[in-house]
Amino acid sequence: MLNRHPRNRLLSSFLLVAALGCSDDGPASSDEAAETSGTESSTTGEDTSGADSTSTTDAGESTDSTETAESSSEESSSADTRGCDALGFHVDGGALYDANCNAFVIRGVNYPYAWYSWRDDTAEQFAAMAAAGANAVRIVLTDGAQWERVSGDEVAQVIGWARDNDMVAILEVHDATGWSEQASAAPPSTAVDYWLSDDVRAAVEGSEDHVLINIANEPMGNTTTEEWMPFHVGAIGDLRSAGIHHTLIVDAPNWGQDWTGTMRDGVQAQSIFAADPDANVMFSVHMYEVYDEDAKVESYVADFLGSGLALLVGEFAADHGGPQVAAEAIMATAEASGVGYLGWSWSGNSAELASLDMVVDFSDQLTPWGQLLVDGPNGLQATAQTCSCFE
Repeated sequence: MLNRHPRNRLLSSFLLVAALGCSDDGPASSDEAAETSGTESSTTGEDTSGADSTSTTDAGESTDSTETAESSSEESSSADTRGCDALGFHVDGGALYDANCNAFVIRGVNYPYAWYSWRDDTAEQFAAMAAAGANAVRIVLTDGAQWERVSGDEVAQVIGWARDNDMVAILEVHDATGWSEQASAAPPSTAVDYWLSDDVRAAVEGSEDHVLINIANEPMGNTTTEEWMPFHVGAIGDLRSAGIHHTLIVDAPNWGQDWTGTMRDGVQAQSIFAADPDANVMFSVHMYEVYDEDAKVESYVADFLGSGLALLVGEFAADHGGPQVAAEAIMATAEASGVGYLGWSWSGNSAELASLDMVVDFSDQLTPWGQLLVDGPNGLQATAQTCSCFE
C-alpha cells in the first residue's frame, strides 16, 4: 500500500472543511497528495504509516547515549537552563523539568486554533480543556505558506489563554506537514522563518517557563526522511542564534510516525540533540495506525528511552478514520514510563474523522474518545499534574 498519512487524509478533508469554516487536523489536502506519492510499504498510513509492521516493532539496537546527552548538557552555551534558577523548561537525563527544577509530565490535548480562530468562544474552550484535566495544550499555528498566517498578537493571546488556565502552551506550525510528499505542503524552512519573524519572536519572548516550541508539525513525509536530521540541526542552530532558548520539540519523520525507526534508533536523534548549544530538545512521535498493537507501542517507547533522550507522544487517538490505534496501551505505557502525551484533538475534525473529536462540536459533551482520554484509568483526570511553574 501507499505510505499515506491517514491523518492527513484527515488533513485533506480538513482543508476542505476548513475552507468552509470547519476543519480537523489541518485542513487537508493531504490525502490526495499522500495517495499519489509515497513509497511502497506494508502499512497504510498517514500515520503511517507505512511502515511495515515489522519495522515498527523491530527496533535497532539503541546505543547508550546517556553519556552523550550528559556531556552535551555540560557543554551547553548560552542561557543556563540547569539548576534551580533555571531560565525555563529544560531536559535532563531524558526527562522534562520546569523552571523550579520539578519534573513535568505533559498530559494534554491538541487544539486546532489556526482553522478555528474565527470562533468567539476560544477562551472558553481553553477553560474547558483545563477543566477536563489537561495540564498542557498543543496549539496549531500556521505561517501563511499554506493557510492564513497566525499573527504574533494571536500567538500572544493563545499563550495567555493557556496560562490563565494553568496549562503549558506547546506551539507548533502546521504548513510543512508531510513535505514534500503532500503537494500542498510548504518547505519546512517556512516554519523556521515564522519563529524568527519579529512579531512572533516578540510574542514568545520571556515565556520560556510556560511555553514549549514544537518547530514544525510532521515536516517530513515518507520521501524526505533523509532530510529530517539535517533540517532540524540547521533549524535549531538558527533559532538559538536568534536568541530563542525555549525547550524545542522535534517531530519524527514519516508523518510523525517514525515507522522507519529513524528517530527511534537514536543515531540521528543524538546528532540533533548534540547540535543544540542549550542541550534542550525533546522528541515527539505521533502514534496512529502504525501503533495498532500494545507490543508495538511498548517496544517503541522502551527502545527510544534507551537512547537517554526525552520523548513525547505528540498526537494519538483511538482510531484513525477507521484503522484502530492502541490508545489504551499508549496511555498506560506513557504513564508507566513518565512519557508525556497529547490527544488529537479537542474538536473540529472533518466528518470522516469525527471519531477523533474529544467533544462534540466544541460543546461540553465528551465523545467516546474523549471519555477514554479524560476519564480512562490512565487519562487526564487520573494522571495530569499542574506544572509548578504556575504556583
